[in-house]
Amino acid sequence: MTVRLKAISPGGGGLLDILGPDGGSPEGLSAELEACFARSREVWLKLAADLPADAVNDRGHFGTCAPNVSDFGLLTGWAGLVTELGARDEVYDVHCADPWLFRHLAGLPGVSAGSPPSLLPVRLKTAVRGWLARGRVAVTMFRNCLAARGQKPSAGGRWLMVYGHPASTSDGRDGYFGELMQQQPDLQRILHVDCAVPRGRELAADGRTFLLHGYGSPLYALSLIFREWRLRESSVKGPYEWLVRRALVLDSGYAGAAMIAWQIHCQRRWLATISPDVVFWPWENHGWERSFCRDLRASGGTSVGYQHSVVGQQWNLGPGSNPDGAASLPDRIFCNGASGFRQLLEAGHPEARLVLAGAWRFPKPEPVTWSADAPVFVAAPFDLAVARQMLEACRAVPDRRFVIRVHPMTPLEFTEEGNIAAATGPLSSQKSVSAVIYAATTVGLEAWMLGLPVLRFQPEARIAIDILPDDASVPVSDHAGLADNLNRVISAGAVEGRQTGDIFSPVDRTVWEEYPLSTRDHPVDVPAKEVTV
Repeated sequence: MTVRLKAISPGGGGLLDILGPDGGSPEGLSAELEACFARSREVWLKLAADLPADAVNDRGHFGTCAPNVSDFGLLTGWAGLVTELGARDEVYDVHCADPWLFRHLAGLPGVSAGSPPSLLPVRLKTAVRGWLARGRVAVTMFRNCLAARGQKPSAGGRWLMVYGHPASTSDGRDGYFGELMQQQPDLQRILHVDCAVPRGRELAADGRTFLLHGYGSPLYALSLIFREWRLRESSVKGPYEWLVRRALVLDSGYAGAAMIAWQIHCQRRWLATISPDVVFWPWENHGWERSFCRDLRASGGTSVGYQHSVVGQQWNLGPGSNPDGAASLPDRIFCNGASGFRQLLEAGHPEARLVLAGAWRFPKPEPVTWSADAPVFVAAPFDLAVARQMLEACRAVPDRRFVIRVHPMTPLEFTEEGNIAAATGPLSSQKSVSAVIYAATTVGLEAWMLGLPVLRFQPEARIAIDILPDDASVPVSDHAGLADNLNRVISAGAVEGRQTGDIFSPVDRTVWEEYPLSTRDHPVDVPAKEVTV
């Protein structure tokens, strides 16, 4: 036995702490964890594909294999790393505060485990927090559906279903679809339930934007306090039983399942009322989208999912985790570039489902001047824990100046002092930069396209997914190597004439204006065996 597993109290650290033979953290651990995470893809997809379809379409994030909203991939990555350590000659100490992860690791070869942490305190705390969170959501959605009553959209027709993006405006410009509404006056826009009513009213000033909240039932809203993600016991059993149980319990500690249930409820009632001919939306293959695809198809409408961002390690964008195959996928997936088209094809989508439609969201980036003496631009991700690690890593490089651009959806709070300042705007608004550091955000791709020196930040004990295509790889750095890696990429300077047309293609306006040629323009159903792992 070369791994000694010990339980510790939850608190200041992460889920797991690994100590090498010298008692310190082994060098290169972040890179090893990331590699094990990447290798866990097939395991996760297989587990998801074996779930009942309704369990995926109606509730939790685990079953959609979305690594940016579920940490299941991180856990299987840890398990893979501990398995590798257990096969080595050196002795490693692994301290684990998570009771489910501990029990899973204890059963791995090469592991000698002590007494596991108790499950009871975490389960009780999670249960109480879950009831409170769902109760708050139930009251809020009750108020929202009453406040959004009285909308009078035109029935049928062509629609966008979108989130309440900060860049969207009341003149029809959309954060995901750009000027599409402005160019096509027949388009109407329905807002996802994540959009607060005051923000929805701002956007609805155009007379063509409406809120899904207004289609919900007040009584159903109050029932959200009981909406949890659950699985039959037969779906839990297996070699990853403890990790699946963890996903179930922790998911119940928040209101995510309740919000997904509210979205599905509202969109079903909207479909029954409006009967749209075609709906375009920023597609990510989440649970509510899978339910929407089936319901829209049953109503006679056409579903068009827009691959609005990048693919990379967003495993949820492949069809492998859809237990019911094509039934819960869009009739067509509009791709924003040839690179995304290829990646979705490689992920298992049939070519007949994919259309190269072009990028509304990512026009050609505005040039940014490079200067070795300029500040380093830091693009913080959605994940606040990773964003904090990036900030601390920058503070530890005092001989360089950093400007921090927080994520608009989860703004990181920090103090401007010393070598740290807040960015006055996005990358395109900077006078000059010496380099760009990013994690799990398309700002890294933007910087690469501009030929700027780029570093992808690799966090400790967490995963920040690599969103870049293979042909846009950039150097990687963790906290310890940041100073040296910055020196290296800044010394190399900017790259002139980088070929980027493959990433985001020009908008094919004919496709967007004429599709579908008829409301019966559905692809032939692809058998589930062709799109599952």
